[in-house]
Amino acid sequence: MVPRPAYPEDAGWIGRVHVAAWRQAYAGLLPQDELARITEADRTDLWRRAIGAGRARIMVVEGLGFAAAGAQREAALAGAGWPEELYALYLLADAQGRGLGRALFEAVRGPLPFTCTVLDGNERARRFYARLGGRHLATRPEVIGASPITEHLYGWDAPGGHFGQQAKTGQKT
Repeated sequence: MVPRPAYPEDAGWIGRVHVAAWRQAYAGLLPQDELARITEADRTDLWRRAIGAGRARIMVVEGLGFAAAGAQREAALAGAGWPEELYALYLLADAQGRGLGRALFEAVRGPLPFTCTVLDGNERARRFYARLGGRHLATRPEVIGASPITEHLYGWDAPGGHFGQQAKTGQKT
């Protein structure tokens, strides 16, 4: 299966996959109330708006997973040479281990240095991003909903040799 761009009519199944993959990936890492907090309706609306806005690169493997990337949301990271960010990459558990995550990653990867964050304890994702050449930049505190967490920041240099800089403080702004 080859990733393709997301279309507005994909928002419903992307929302379902987002919720299911979120709950699969973070079971045991986040409190149950946080896992239940996101709903298919909320995620469908989020992805419908994101696809319609056209500001992110959103690629899908229909019914199994999706990835989204675009402009860096943290000013400090953008200013430190990391102008782009991988916002999301989610695959259903039964779709993992088949090369689809790598294909989605490559499909949304742009020409500039970029970052992504991984929840502490999500060792599968940390190994995945390390295999894809991600460099661990920082470990830092964050909050998801009402839950304090620790996240790991990874960075990738641009293809062709343009390098981002190490995040100076490791703190979010």
